[in-house]
Amino acid sequence: NSTDASFIIEAVWDGSKADIVNTFSFKAEEPSPMALPNDVRINNENGINYLYVVLNGNNELVKICLTDRKTIWTAKTGMAPFGLVINGNKAYVTNWAGPVPADKTKETEGIPYGSVYVDPHTGATAMGTVSVIDIETGKAVKEIETGLHPNAIIASADRRFIYVANGNSDNVSVIDAATDRVTETIYVGINSEESALMGDTPNAL
Repeated sequence: NSTDASFIIEAVWDGSKADIVNTFSFKAEEPSPMALPNDVRINNENGINYLYVVLNGNNELVKICLTDRKTIWTAKTGMAPFGLVINGNKAYVTNWAGPVPADKTKETEGIPYGSVYVDPHTGATAMGTVSVIDIETGKAVKEIETGLHPNAIIASADRRFIYVANGNSDNVSVIDAATDRVTETIYVGINSEESALMGDTPNAL
């Protein structure tokens, strides 16, 4: 049967087999045909585990309490969110297609589920961003511009820096977690930037 719902499935491994113990469903928000759960994290806060789910189709981050399975909040992100890391009291979400378009002087085109800023010369997305969200309130703290098509995201072991792989810029953005500013951009292409090959596309960290 067709459905407009997407699911996260929780399974438990007993040493010989896995059993499904929970499912979490997410309904599509117009204009997307599906919610499209992407990255997930479980974060322990004051002894309680919370599930964070990036919904790529809905342009949302959802926080769910795993004790009673209730949704704590749903926060809007940028366009086509992809990766997620929890660092202290903040969630950092990479947005493949950048911010929600607000500047009417810039060119936009449709992706399968919304309009985004595009480069008029190539038709590709023109911006990439990271949404910073307070995990207590679900309120947006900041939106940080990165390279193009940001995807994978991790925090350093000491939690001082956030690293973002930018697939269409062939670089990694380094965000200072204290100021939420990009302090360094590391080129990771096969050749030098002056003679770069197109399509190195880093997508993991």
